[in-house]
Amino acid sequence: MSTKNTFLKPNAFLLFIVIYTTVYFILILLFRENKFQQFSIGIWSLLSPAITSMLLYRQWKREDQRERMFWGFLFFGSISYFIGQCLTTVYHFLFFNDPSYPSIVDIFFLLHLILFLLGFISFVSRYENKIGMSVVFTDIFITIIVLSIICWLLFIEPIYSLNPAPRFEIIVSIAYPLFALLILFGLFHIRFLLNSKPFSSLTMNSLTVATFLNYVTNCLFLYFSANDLYSFGSILDPLWSLALLLIGLSSLSNQPVYDNRTFAWVKKYLNQNTLHIMSIIALSILFVPHVLTTDVFLFLFVVGILLILFRQFLMLKQNKELTRLLNETMRKLEVKNEKLKKTVRKLESLNRLREMEAKTDYLTGVYNRRFIEQLMHAFIKDADCHATPFSVLLIDVDHFKSVNDKFGHDLGDKILFKFAYLLQRTIRKSDVVGRLGGEEFIVLLPNTETNTAFEIGEQLRQYIEQYIFHFDEIEIHITISVGVASWKPGDTFDDLYKRVDHALYEAKNTRNKVVCHTS
Repeated sequence: MSTKNTFLKPNAFLLFIVIYTTVYFILILLFRENKFQQFSIGIWSLLSPAITSMLLYRQWKREDQRERMFWGFLFFGSISYFIGQCLTTVYHFLFFNDPSYPSIVDIFFLLHLILFLLGFISFVSRYENKIGMSVVFTDIFITIIVLSIICWLLFIEPIYSLNPAPRFEIIVSIAYPLFALLILFGLFHIRFLLNSKPFSSLTMNSLTVATFLNYVTNCLFLYFSANDLYSFGSILDPLWSLALLLIGLSSLSNQPVYDNRTFAWVKKYLNQNTLHIMSIIALSILFVPHVLTTDVFLFLFVVGILLILFRQFLMLKQNKELTRLLNETMRKLEVKNEKLKKTVRKLESLNRLREMEAKTDYLTGVYNRRFIEQLMHAFIKDADCHATPFSVLLIDVDHFKSVNDKFGHDLGDKILFKFAYLLQRTIRKSDVVGRLGGEEFIVLLPNTETNTAFEIGEQLRQYIEQYIFHFDEIEIHITISVGVASWKPGDTFDDLYKRVDHALYEAKNTRNKVVCHTS
């Protein structure tokens, strides 16, 4: 097995991540004395985005249209981080100092977070309808507003009150953890709120750890930058690299389905309303200390807004319950409909079977006397209307009683069955065969004149005369007598049947003969 394939195995790459991160920390802690050593640290820092970009590109090209956009955004986000890291390393090597903050380097670092966020949004959009995506974006804006207020009150205002900074620098510093948190929110939505899970366990777990680590690191960066503690080769850099490599690790699993049963207990208590409800509750708690100093009208206005939101929440909960009952009723109806369809199919099959049984002879499988008589009436009616001729063959097996007496009725039934089969195989496709009873058969010949009908009867007689019936070691020869009659204008059923029956009677007088009755 090649070294490349071994490296692309998840376990091998995970070992590489551990070794890479450990070496990175050692370089930062022990080798920062001169410019060359710091430049070596910069080169080492470029490995993680470079390797991650190659892995994400590989997955992007391999992926079908379903998730191609997701991996594409991650790939370009990783490239953006790589460019930013390259600029930082080059600047530090040339000037032995960090770029001014904020600078053009921050554009690429922030762009990599934005592209990651767009990747998660594009992923969610493939599994949510337009209304669902509107809800997701509304939740995002609510989360941004609430978290911005919380971050400002608890972290940013206390930090920057001691270390004043330009407003643009504050905005850029806040943007890092804010975008990282939104990415974490996107992963939260994919992991716990989507019904479809196209990722493997490895992919989902790697993305979870990576996005959480990225968020924590960016929060620390906000603190470090506000207190002028961050510099090139900071202890935060290996954490960012570790987060990137974990995203690269997420692309190494090709299993199409992610099993979410491990987190079933989480999904039980979470839904799409959870995050913004928690945000509103948090905002309300933060508002409590300011109640006494707030104008009474503003206070009542805020309380009214909160009551409206609470009422909307109750209505959503009620609608959700109604939707659940409706879906449950629809599932029950679908089950009943499926059972009903199966019953209908069984009844249709039974009706077809009974219809066939009503038409066919139970012994030979050809049409029975009742259906043949109905068919003859239809032929006569059609002939009266369109003057289309047809003929009838009435056939009787000669001396069949002696066959039954000599070999038994079981063998006689087999002979009748075989004879019916030979009869159907010998005649034309348009002709109709029936059994009138006993050893007497009838053949209806549509669009057939008397001469042609006689020839068909003669060919049939000769064929049966030459045929040998084999049953085990028994060989039996039989002959048939055939009566032929054709429809004449004005004929009724009785008229035609009497003529063909009289012709058969004459044929049976001498046996093994075809007689045509024209008068």
